[in-house]
Amino acid sequence: MVKYSLDDQQSQQLANAMKEIPGKAERLVNETLKAKGMKLMIQEIIRFIPTSNANKRHAKNSNSLKGTMGNLGIVITTKGG
Repeated sequence: MVKYSLDDQQSQQLANAMKEIPGKAERLVNETLKAKGMKLMIQEIIRFIPTSNANKRHAKNSNSLKGTMGNLGIVITTKGG
């Protein structure tokens, strides 16, 4: 499993930016992740999925990942898992 998270400096930058719009930041981050972030992350992960020469349906070409929203985050898993 691959997990991506922000380092301390990135976390602090995000926290500072969120302080500038109190009361709206959490909602805006969640909306942006849902509208754009999830699709972009799934596309980027799929770019790295290898394909073989076997004559079969490959995960890379079969819409094999799904995203689930959390609060201020996304969990991406396989559709079978």
